[in-house]
Amino acid sequence: MNTPPLPEGAEALLEEIRARRDYLARQIDDRDQFRGWTSGVRSVRGRTAQLVSAQPSERLSIADELEVSRDIEDREGWPEYCREDPTGALAALRVRPLDLALEPRWRAWLQIVPYRRETASEETLAAIQQAIDLLNGAGPEFFAALSGPLANIVERAKTLGLNVPDAWWDRLWPAAETEPVPDWGDDTELYDRVINSTGGALAEALLQALNDQREGAQAFRVEDLGRLEQMISSETYAGTMARGACVRYLSFVFSVSPQIVDDRLRPFMLAEDENGLRLRAVLVEYNSLTAEAEIAFSDLILQGIRESRQKNVSAANAASHIIRAVVASFENPDLPRGITPQQARQTLRIASSDVRIGALTIMANWLEEFEEPGRGAAWLDLYGPAFAAIWPRDRAYLSNEVSKEIVSLAAATGGAFATAVATLLPYISPFADDWINLHDLSRDNYLLAAAHPGYTLDLLWAACKPPCNGRSSDINPILNAIITSNPGLAADRRVHKLRLRAVNY
Repeated sequence: MNTPPLPEGAEALLEEIRARRDYLARQIDDRDQFRGWTSGVRSVRGRTAQLVSAQPSERLSIADELEVSRDIEDREGWPEYCREDPTGALAALRVRPLDLALEPRWRAWLQIVPYRRETASEETLAAIQQAIDLLNGAGPEFFAALSGPLANIVERAKTLGLNVPDAWWDRLWPAAETEPVPDWGDDTELYDRVINSTGGALAEALLQALNDQREGAQAFRVEDLGRLEQMISSETYAGTMARGACVRYLSFVFSVSPQIVDDRLRPFMLAEDENGLRLRAVLVEYNSLTAEAEIAFSDLILQGIRESRQKNVSAANAASHIIRAVVASFENPDLPRGITPQQARQTLRIASSDVRIGALTIMANWLEEFEEPGRGAAWLDLYGPAFAAIWPRDRAYLSNEVSKEIVSLAAATGGAFATAVATLLPYISPFADDWINLHDLSRDNYLLAAAHPGYTLDLLWAACKPPCNGRSSDINPILNAIITSNPGLAADRRVHKLRLRAVNY
């Protein structure tokens, strides 16, 4: 059967789509079949019937038998039983002595320890406390073998209302130091590893203990300060994880002991190797620093921002340090800061494009936290001067992504929109996307277009004028709001050309 030819207009549109989306001109690939291949996937849930019906003294023997079964649901029986009946599983564990042969069974049971108290029943929490009391009498070798899950208990003890002996930290840290260094490969994400490591869990538990002492108006315990110095100084993988945790909470750690931070932690942060690079990434991508910490570590903050290769939220977090410092310098000129506008501008010039885009994102997000009329005042008094002080003026820094964020920033300035548009227009280049998102100008029933029709048209034209070829369903409603507010603009040639970019539904 012959397929009838397409009408000329449809054929022309199809050719335009083919030209714009040349990446689709290929044979069907395996990836295109992914949805079909995965349609029959099911989750595996361990079979527990034999364990449930058995006496406590028999359950571990049954678990041993199930573990060698060819049926994966049988092999997962013991872990599933621990989740279903923690008290019954613990009763089985208590039957046998604490020796290394039982370590896998205990490790599976300890996986039931929750992150938050509200996700566990009182019966489960009582069982966990009984397990803590029992394991406190374990020998060094068995205790060390379970250092990972036991460190998680130490970290979560306060949240879960558990009583963990103070000596556990000192028993677990030497075991954590024996963990081998894994292959990092191309991975540079340190903090993702910190929160999943024994050393990181013990570090965060110690920092929590120090914070509890501060909140209780107590002097810091000498033993805990010694532990802090010990773990920061450790030349092991656990030490690397502990340092990552300390840098994540650097403002707090610095307030606890500036001397330990300067003498022990700073040299690792200054290191010109992969570990130093990772620590500086944690410093700028995960932190909100106090003014005191910003002043003390300004050199490392600026270096970390220059080195950051993250995108999206992490890039915005990195950029936030210079935005916060510069905005604060306009808000309180007499308050010393660690980063000057000149340093901020130079850093932005050197930093990745993603960090520069993150700086615009942060300014827009922070402006939107203000209610009107505070938003307009914030742009005029703080964010506008900050932008002018730090944003590179060279055309080399214009890009499609920068233009999108500049439009969003302008839309976030509220009552200062007209002034903001006049400032920001030189930094907008025409959009390069096939589909144009103008939702920021559509919010609140096209409020900006109604209040500032001429400036909204200026902004819209700067972003969507030729050579922009993109389409948008937002353009016509925005133009209609502009003309309703100022009918004289209906004759503006820009309006007619912009309507060519419109898609109507």
